[in-house]
Amino acid sequence: MKDKIRTLTPEDKEAVWKLYHSTKSTNGNVVFWFPNYELSTDPSSYGFFRNGELIGKGQVQLINKADEENNYHAIYINIKVSPNWDEDVEIKNALYKKVYEKALHIKEGLSAKYKTRLCVGNFSTERWNNVFFEKRNFIYFSSQFLMKRDIRDELFIPTTDSNIDIRYWKMEGQVEEQLYLKADKEIWPHASLLPERLKEYKSYPLWTAITAFKNNDIVGSVMAWKEQEGEGVLEDLFVREANRGKGIAKSLIMKGLNYLKNNGLTTACLEVLTENETALSLYKACGFEVDNEEVRYYIEI
Repeated sequence: MKDKIRTLTPEDKEAVWKLYHSTKSTNGNVVFWFPNYELSTDPSSYGFFRNGELIGKGQVQLINKADEENNYHAIYINIKVSPNWDEDVEIKNALYKKVYEKALHIKEGLSAKYKTRLCVGNFSTERWNNVFFEKRNFIYFSSQFLMKRDIRDELFIPTTDSNIDIRYWKMEGQVEEQLYLKADKEIWPHASLLPERLKEYKSYPLWTAITAFKNNDIVGSVMAWKEQEGEGVLEDLFVREANRGKGIAKSLIMKGLNYLKNNGLTTACLEVLTENETALSLYKACGFEVDNEEVRYYIEI
């Protein structure tokens, strides 16, 4: 057998999709990251090839930088191996070594004032993946529900106050992006979106923000894009505190669902922290049902 680990390129796109479908066929839903094909090579995405066939991949990404409000840096990794080789620990070890080294390199560019966590999230049904990280002394720290709903039925969009303008927003240019990121950080001070992550979201198929404005100020927003064939995603829903309880969140969700439906998609999914009862109730009221649970682990590096 001839094994090789190398950086993934756009030429590997078909092989990555094949790997995704093989892992999904065995585990159902999987937490699977795709390389950033906007780059000629994604320096944080590695493929494990055996006799020329892609049978595993590993990725690493800085998700949160620490500051006065967020007291640790969070670097996430994602490792997936073909079901035919899922119990082969050596393949996972090789990919883990590669992404761990990359994570240490990322850490060097971060403020040493704060601790750095190396984090991973997998669905509870991805048994061998979770066992692998548990044996490496990763510690459980949170869970998220994956929720889904069928969007083929007629979608009711509730009305909002006349002074609230909800529109599809492409965030064209750095000024508009910074306007959004400032509002996002106000809502999520401990897990605010990084500019690099926002640019990645904007590169996804059918991406748009559905944003509520009041006197040209952002009062709420949600993002939507196509995740895979027939399925869309809603991400990063928020409403500023002074404007909550006015039906804005539900309007944003339903407009997002309608956008995905109008673009030919049939299902929509989102994730929510398991302990967030308010959000769970809201999403259930919008027709979502719990489909799976993502469990997250970390170690300090």
